[in-house]
Amino acid sequence: MEVDYIEIEFNEINKKVLFENNNKEVIINKDNEKFYIKLALKEGAEQIVAFSNGAVNREKKTPPIFMRSTWSDEINANCIYIDDKTIHGGNVRIGWGIGRKNRHFIEDYSLIVKKIASQLNIRPRNVIYYGSSAGGFMSLLLASMHTYSTAVVNNPQIEVFNFHEGHVKELTDFVFPNFTNAEIKSKYYERFSVIEFFKKSEYTPRIFYYQNDKHKVDIDNHFNPFKKGLEINNIPDRKITYVLYNNLRLGHDPLPKELTVANINHILNTIDLRY
Repeated sequence: MEVDYIEIEFNEINKKVLFENNNKEVIINKDNEKFYIKLALKEGAEQIVAFSNGAVNREKKTPPIFMRSTWSDEINANCIYIDDKTIHGGNVRIGWGIGRKNRHFIEDYSLIVKKIASQLNIRPRNVIYYGSSAGGFMSLLLASMHTYSTAVVNNPQIEVFNFHEGHVKELTDFVFPNFTNAEIKSKYYERFSVIEFFKKSEYTPRIFYYQNDKHKVDIDNHFNPFKKGLEINNIPDRKITYVLYNNLRLGHDPLPKELTVANINHILNTIDLRY
């Protein structure tokens, strides 16, 4: 079924417009690009959770896609669901917010979330970015661009080039045709690496990092390289909380919805947000 989207100019975002379009999928027009988000706002709520997408099954769904948008009634905060425009216009399954050659969409999503938070009078320390897998990667970058915010991630990618080669090639062929991986790394590496992005932003956010330590691929290619990358680059890690769990059956899949919602609500309700 085709959705008739309401279009909002980025510079015209305000509280009235946001609540007029609450619980709707909307287009934000920003610098000649259309970005899709879904709003689930709660009058009087003083916190925001922004959700980013992981991999998309293109046989079942067509973008724009708003993963976990059915969770909003169970989250004790305003919710913003981010569709990754990177995968629009092709058959790419994962975008990591990479964007287009001359535009990193993560920067646009960051400004959109910060604008919404500002118009709702929500302080940065009351903003959480959540995602798993590729959505976790995006959430780490978004939190790094939003001083005093928090990232809550589950089995995130840390180094995109360490992920499944087929998914990565699909993306690089689409966004950077005729570029070798070496050429991409030389010009755009911070878009593909959390460590490189943290170095560029010079800011490490508070992070709650949930990792299944029974999934060896994630441990070897992302979790351990993350910890090592922080250490060798002298990136501070005092605001990072690692939560390791053991579930051979789940593998790379995130924790079940009920536990994830409980974890997010616990963080919203109990952590000291005045760091």
